[in-house]
Amino acid sequence: MALPAEQLVLTVAAAVMLGAASSGAAHRAKYPHDKSSWLLQMWTVAIVIINAYVLTVRTVAAEDVRHVLTNRFDVTLVFATTLTAVAACAQHLSRIRGLDGFLLPVAALFQVFAFVQVGEPLLRYDTATWFVVHQLSLIAAGTFLVCGGAGGAVYLVLWRALRRKQPSPLFGHLAPLQAWERFSRWNLVIGFVLLSFGILTGICEATQSVRAEQATRQAWLTDAFIVGSFIVWGLYGAAIAASVFVPRFRGRRAAQLALGTGALLVFILLVVEKVSKVH
Repeated sequence: MALPAEQLVLTVAAAVMLGAASSGAAHRAKYPHDKSSWLLQMWTVAIVIINAYVLTVRTVAAEDVRHVLTNRFDVTLVFATTLTAVAACAQHLSRIRGLDGFLLPVAALFQVFAFVQVGEPLLRYDTATWFVVHQLSLIAAGTFLVCGGAGGAVYLVLWRALRRKQPSPLFGHLAPLQAWERFSRWNLVIGFVLLSFGILTGICEATQSVRAEQATRQAWLTDAFIVGSFIVWGLYGAAIAASVFVPRFRGRRAAQLALGTGALLVFILLVVEKVSKVH
């Protein structure tokens, strides 16, 4: 189903604004004392308001809150909105200042890919309760895990700047390495727990689908999205276990794995999910 003209214009405007905000965040990283930073903050909040308005209008029109969780366009737009909202918070919190420079480009990617989902069939489900919990868990897990990957990216940028042993505008503007390591680790832990819960509820939903003979067990076990989800789950579990039990793995290596796995997660959510036949 095509988007109404008003929603199309607003969503496109938000995508363009996200691109501009990403550039502004990169500029702010180079010139942290630029007085125009307040404009970037207002700009980011405006994007959240626009997307929230579009989602609210679509939910009211559908007369069912579950519509946001079954429509692929809406789900992708929710991801873009939550990541932008976290970026807006990061612009006001000194402890995670600089995180927006990595979250806003990812949010822009979700915003653009939302248009690819226009006209796609609604997500199928057999048990409303399992489906709602499953979707909410995965959205929350994705947000935390992407934030953990972004925290790892900030850690690596700051680590390389320190290795050069040269003055950098990042010093004094960003939190120390230890703070970013803790931020990334805790986001991964919370995200992993939510992802585990989301996968478990997804298994329950898949079981209902097999019983209803809507999809075979073989189709679920060999689906690219399902296999990719389990691979990501295993990588995050291994990363968390290594950071707890293997001290040498902490720091740069943990940040690299958080960033790499976060990028793989985004790829699965945006690209692999597109070719899934049962999800």
